[in-house]
Amino acid sequence: LFFAPTQAAKRQQEWGGAELSRRAVQAWEQLRDRVADPGAPCLQVQRHAGPEAALAAYRRMAAGDADPAVGHVLTLA
Repeated sequence: LFFAPTQAAKRQQEWGGAELSRRAVQAWEQLRDRVADPGAPCLQVQRHAGPEAALAAYRRMAAGDADPAVGHVLTLA
Protein backbone atom coordinates (compact mmCIF):
# COMPACT_ATOMS: atom_id res chain seq x y z
CA LEU A 1 0.00 0.00 0.00
CA PHE A 2 2.78 2.41 0.83
CA PHE A 3 4.35 1.74 -2.58
CA ALA A 4 1.16 2.38 -4.53
CA PRO A 5 -1.12 4.86 -2.77
CA THR A 6 -3.18 5.55 -5.89
CA GLN A 7 -3.81 1.82 -6.40
CA ALA A 8 -4.68 1.42 -2.71
CA ALA A 9 -7.20 4.25 -2.97
CA LYS A 10 -8.70 2.63 -6.07
CA ARG A 11 -9.00 -0.73 -4.34
CA GLN A 12 -10.56 0.87 -1.28
CA GLN A 13 -13.19 2.40 -3.53
CA GLU A 14 -13.81 -0.92 -5.31
CA TRP A 15 -13.68 -3.31 -2.34
CA GLY A 16 -14.31 -1.12 0.69
CA GLY A 17 -11.99 -0.57 3.60
CA ALA A 18 -12.73 -3.80 5.45
CA GLU A 19 -12.06 -6.00 2.40
CA LEU A 20 -8.91 -4.08 1.49
CA SER A 21 -7.63 -4.54 5.05
CA ARG A 22 -8.51 -8.24 5.04
CA ARG A 23 -6.65 -8.81 1.78
CA ALA A 24 -3.65 -6.78 2.91
CA VAL A 25 -3.35 -8.78 6.13
CA GLN A 26 -3.73 -12.04 4.21
CA ALA A 27 -0.97 -11.03 1.78
CA TRP A 28 1.39 -10.00 4.60
CA GLU A 29 0.75 -13.30 6.40
CA GLN A 30 1.50 -15.27 3.24
CA LEU A 31 4.73 -13.31 2.74
CA ARG A 32 5.72 -13.82 6.38
CA ASP A 33 5.11 -17.55 6.14
CA ARG A 34 7.12 -17.83 2.91
CA VAL A 35 10.03 -15.80 4.23
CA ALA A 36 10.12 -17.69 7.53
CA ASP A 37 9.82 -21.20 6.06
CA PRO A 38 12.83 -22.98 7.60
CA GLY A 39 12.79 -25.60 4.84
CA ALA A 40 13.12 -23.12 1.98
CA PRO A 41 13.68 -19.56 3.20
CA CYS A 42 13.59 -16.95 0.48
CA LEU A 43 15.30 -14.40 2.71
CA GLN A 44 18.13 -14.69 5.18
CA VAL A 45 18.35 -12.05 7.88
CA GLN A 46 21.73 -10.66 8.89
CA ARG A 47 21.98 -8.41 11.92
CA HIS A 48 24.59 -5.67 12.19
CA ALA A 49 25.02 -4.05 15.62
CA GLY A 50 26.83 -0.81 16.29
CA PRO A 51 27.65 2.22 14.15
CA GLU A 52 30.70 0.68 12.45
CA ALA A 53 28.89 -2.53 11.49
CA ALA A 54 25.85 -0.61 10.26
CA LEU A 55 28.01 1.72 8.16
CA ALA A 56 29.94 -1.21 6.67
CA ALA A 57 26.71 -2.99 5.72
CA TYR A 58 25.30 0.22 4.23
CA ARG A 59 28.45 0.81 2.19
CA ARG A 60 28.37 -2.75 0.80
CA MET A 61 24.74 -2.29 -0.26
CA ALA A 62 25.39 1.17 -1.74
CA ALA A 63 28.30 -0.25 -3.74
CA GLY A 64 26.05 -2.93 -5.19
CA ASP A 65 27.81 -5.70 -3.27
CA ALA A 66 24.67 -7.17 -1.74
CA ASP A 67 22.86 -10.46 -2.14
CA PRO A 68 19.15 -9.80 -2.79
CA ALA A 69 18.32 -12.91 -0.76
CA VAL A 70 19.78 -11.29 2.37
CA GLY A 71 17.86 -8.78 4.47
CA HIS A 72 19.89 -6.53 6.76
CA VAL A 73 18.80 -5.30 10.17
CA LEU A 74 20.98 -2.38 11.22
CA THR A 75 21.10 -1.39 14.89
CA LEU A 76 23.14 1.59 16.02
CA ALA A 77 23.16 0.66 19.71
